[in-house]
Amino acid sequence: MGRVHYSREQREALLDEFEHSGLKGAAFVRTVGISYPTFANWIQQRRHARGDYRPLLEAAFFSNIGNP
Repeated sequence: MGRVHYSREQREALLDEFEHSGLKGAAFVRTVGISYPTFANWIQQRRHARGDYRPLLEAAFFSNIGNP
């Protein structure tokens, strides 16, 4: 099929739809027909833009503070 280009508005609409769907990422991408790596990249970009992205190791470290 080849590469499909989505506008910023289309990406944001799909991400909003995902956030309200209650589906896991893999299930959502199957329903809308986009690749998982593309979707994961969009999610990561959105989290960085919102300032709510923490790398996995940092998140794991801070979630275990105070838990011996």
